[in-house]
Amino acid sequence: MGISRSNTKEKAMTAEQLLQTALDAYRQSDGYEKDLIDVAWKMEQIGCDSWSALRKLVEDNESEVEYFLDAVLRLNGIAATPKLLLLTIAARNPCPNVRNRLLELLDEMPRDTRKSVLAELTNENRPDDTVTERAKLRKQEETVDV
Repeated sequence: MGISRSNTKEKAMTAEQLLQTALDAYRQSDGYEKDLIDVAWKMEQIGCDSWSALRKLVEDNESEVEYFLDAVLRLNGIAATPKLLLLTIAARNPCPNVRNRLLELLDEMPRDTRKSVLAELTNENRPDDTVTERAKLRKQEETVDV
């Protein structure tokens, strides 16, 4: 069952309820990632009232974080420092899809944020995988461009 952007019942839900409903539906055997994408968009529209729900999702190291990183980065009304902290937490997520999504979003990040996220993505404690290797290459490119 998809989640409609115009459903008035959902408009009354809190961001936490909206997120949890989407996660529960997605985690079912017939779960559909479009539900998560739609809810991520809604959370951007809700604005800073969705911050606590997004923060909890990232801090819980959920693999579904990859669908919500755009919202974390673009959310209006949230200062740069809390976003930076949350994005660096996401960079520690063991799921390669989460870390890969961060790599895809690097060009949308302010320079200092991008530098911190890359430092975390290339930390010696990160898995030895293709995402970490790509992050290392990107970090080298950033250093050369300076």
